[in-house]
Amino acid sequence: MLWLRKSRKLRRALEKEPDNLELYLQTAEALADEETLDEALEVLQSLLERAPLAEEAQRGLVLSGKLALLSGQAERAGELARRFPTAAGLSDQARGSALLVRAWLDCGADDLSRAPEDLAGTRALLERAAGLVASDEERREATILRARLDLACGEVRAAHEALAGLAREKHLSDRVSTLVATLRGEVLLRGDANSAEAGRLFQEVLRGARTAAESATANARIGEVYLRAGNTRVAIDRFEGALRYLGTSEGPGAAGIHGDLARCYVATGQLDPAIREAQKGIAALAPSLAAGVSAPHARLRYDLGVVLADALDRQDRWDDAAAAVKESISAETPAELWGRAHGRVVALLRRTGRVEEALGLLRGASDRLAELTPDLRLELLLERAELELLLGNAEASVEVLESATAEPGTAPDQRRTLLLGRARVRLQAVVEGVEILAGLYREYPAGSCREAAADELRAIQQMLEEDRGLRVSDRERVRLLELLGEFVPVGALERLRRALRKTRQTFLAQLDNVLRGAGAVDDDLLDSVEEVLILADIGVEATTRIMDAVRTDVRRKKIKSPGELREILKNHIAELLGRFNVRLQVGEARPHVIMVVGVNGVGKTTTIAKLAHRFKEEGKSVVLAAADTFRAGAIEQLTIWATRVGAEIVKHQAGADPAAVAYDALRAAKARNADVLIIDTAGRLHTKVNLMEELKKIRRVISRELDGAPHETLLVLDATTGQNALSQAKTFHQATEITGVVLTKLDGTAKGGIIISIVNLLNLPIKLIGIGERLHDLRDFRTDLFAEALFGDEVPVSSEPIVQQD
Repeated sequence: MLWLRKSRKLRRALEKEPDNLELYLQTAEALADEETLDEALEVLQSLLERAPLAEEAQRGLVLSGKLALLSGQAERAGELARRFPTAAGLSDQARGSALLVRAWLDCGADDLSRAPEDLAGTRALLERAAGLVASDEERREATILRARLDLACGEVRAAHEALAGLAREKHLSDRVSTLVATLRGEVLLRGDANSAEAGRLFQEVLRGARTAAESATANARIGEVYLRAGNTRVAIDRFEGALRYLGTSEGPGAAGIHGDLARCYVATGQLDPAIREAQKGIAALAPSLAAGVSAPHARLRYDLGVVLADALDRQDRWDDAAAAVKESISAETPAELWGRAHGRVVALLRRTGRVEEALGLLRGASDRLAELTPDLRLELLLERAELELLLGNAEASVEVLESATAEPGTAPDQRRTLLLGRARVRLQAVVEGVEILAGLYREYPAGSCREAAADELRAIQQMLEEDRGLRVSDRERVRLLELLGEFVPVGALERLRRALRKTRQTFLAQLDNVLRGAGAVDDDLLDSVEEVLILADIGVEATTRIMDAVRTDVRRKKIKSPGELREILKNHIAELLGRFNVRLQVGEARPHVIMVVGVNGVGKTTTIAKLAHRFKEEGKSVVLAAADTFRAGAIEQLTIWATRVGAEIVKHQAGADPAAVAYDALRAAKARNADVLIIDTAGRLHTKVNLMEELKKIRRVISRELDGAPHETLLVLDATTGQNALSQAKTFHQATEITGVVLTKLDGTAKGGIIISIVNLLNLPIKLIGIGERLHDLRDFRTDLFAEALFGDEVPVSSEPIVQQD
């Protein structure tokens, strides 16, 4: 009651003496002591309006800012701090800068638009203020504030230097010690430096924590340290502990920890828990977003959407993943995150075959492109140009490409040039398009864009020689064929060498290291060679078989030279593979039915598209059956490929009976006298048993309709999955009559030796291999070329004609 009587007494005095500026300050301080902060702020506002330039007004500004921060009005504190006159003395400027920095940091330092206008000057004022203040406590407060400012602005080294001196001081209060340890840990994590030291500091903070909030923050940071170290089990325990200390399921703090838990679960492949935690994080953040979206909230919402999309993506739920990313962005989302989100959604939509929707999204994003960094803006423009071209809008593609600028010689510049050449050819500006593609081919000695340009040039040459699809005069045709004839093509062996580059870099390098360091061919050397083969994913059984034969040769032929051992090893691998040197051929039956099986994600749909393209180039008519009715977007994706390669397609609604789709497709293929029918199948049902029974049902249905069908059952495997591909092969081979294997993504793995393991263990031929993303990159597997490409030295590029097919 004493303070209440004092504030009333001061208010009466102020009414009698409204020009007594000191009374305003005394009244506000009394009201603040009574914790009636809003009334105190009103009194101070009256002071600022009555005498804005008076010394008392400067003190009133500082007090208003402090009270605004105490009442959670960080925005208001920032506005007050900006009112400090530049002509004020250094101490007043320092107080104003400190208030402004506190307000900005408490509002959320991720929003640079609200940062102090002159960050460098503000930092310098805080540094000088630390040297001017009278007490150690004020100096430490100023130093800590400067470190927070440095950290928020990304000046990690400056923050470290500001804190280093404080950390060495003695007799720090518990509060200051906790603040310093927390900030030093943040500095180490932000700088991606000594995570172990950061963990030690946060453990120190946890031991000295005085509130549940401090304990929650320390546990969350310790969890981050363990997550970075790959110890996800302990990280999960820490994040769960942080949530328990937090004691609430709402707010940005809880949302961030749920997001960290979701990342842990994604890292360990626990996708369902990851989805649940990400959704909990989104729900925890919802009330804060409803109250108003700040930049930090928008960034956190984006992060939660991305981790949810990662988990959904790994479950092949691409539609849901795209929706998760789209829902994570808003008008307040920082431009760079907004741009990355659009790129992610477009990639997911393309995987589901929804190319038109992806293109519409990019078209609608054109208004904000100017806000993005040049690199991200260029990436989205090139993606749009490629989609325009894919959907036949060559003019629109050229328009977009002409608005895109890239640094000469960079990968984006090569992609832009490639797309421009394609578009010019589609617009029948064939000479110009060929010159663009030829320039790209000549200028860059290696790289995927050069190889893509070579593929385009091969296709153009073939079309010119067959006089189809291109409107050119006889004179232009002759000129173009002469131009195309100048190029040195890549032969079959060299293409396979390039596909096996990663395998060669690991396997061959390790083998050569072993052989180079050997003085003689002895048991130790042979054991080392055996270990290299196993590490190359050739498998234990195949390796044992090969090495038994090698050891026999070494003893019988008395091999002494490591170089001779290398040649013997190559010959035995070629011999093992040579038992199944079988190529894919279309028989006499019409239609020739090919059933394609494999788990989701191995490249089954694109393999079917490449097969259809191959048969169409051979002049055969092709029908596709969209019998994968379970995976979201599978039907749409196959439809787009059918349109692109010029094949017909038979499809039902999603969720329809796959056997019924296969039956109708076979009837349609017979009615149209098609040469080839290719049946796509599901790769993931809710149990493995259901999947295999569904495949058996399809076989029964089509075999009743056409004797001998399916004539070919191809199992598609992803070479990058290593021994997991072998496990898949065993499962499918036991359930259905596999006639051959298609090994995709051979150009993306360092363990191409899985080919040898499959042939040895399953007695199945590798009929086709995927060595790239282009339609021409599905090749017949030739055992002689494989052994030579794996072991042989680099050879000059072949001089075969540019349009020759392997």
